[in-house]
Order: sequence, then structure tokens, then C-alpha cells
Amino acid sequence: LYEAPGREHGVFDYEVMRKILRLTELLEDEVPFVYEVTSLASAERMDGVEDGVEIRALRDDFPASQEELLALRERYVGEPL
Repeated sequence: LYEAPGREHGVFDYEVMRKILRLTELLEDEVPFVYEVTSLASAERMDGVEDGVEIRALRDDFPASQEELLALRERYVGEPL
């Protein structure tokens, strides 16, 4: 469970999400015997595409701005499963 008190967009605040992403990467890269970390930054989304299904993690599409991150938030949490 993630919280970001005092941030207008909660954990989808750009700087907060960058820290979550960085922590995820550091844990995967630096901690012995840790192969995969499940975090908000590594959350996966499946989308139907013309020839099948595309699976992408939030970090694969990490945005360059707060506005882009909010648009991704809608794709990850705003649509039904």
C-alpha cells in the first residue's frame, strides 16, 4: 500500500513515482538473490492489440512529465479489470 501525504496526486506525484521506480531498480540490481520486485512502478497492464495482447509495466512507459503520468494513471487504475 502506497501513500504520499501532502502530495496533490498522491503516489502518482511525478517525484514520488520516480523515487518508487528508482527504489525498485536498486532493489532488483543491488540486493543479492532478489530477482524481481513488485511495486507500483513494475505494475503490469494488458492491452488488446490487433494481433494479440501487449503486456507492459508502468516503468516501460515511464513518462517525462506530471501530465503524462496522470494520463498513465488513468490507463492503469481508471479502467475496469
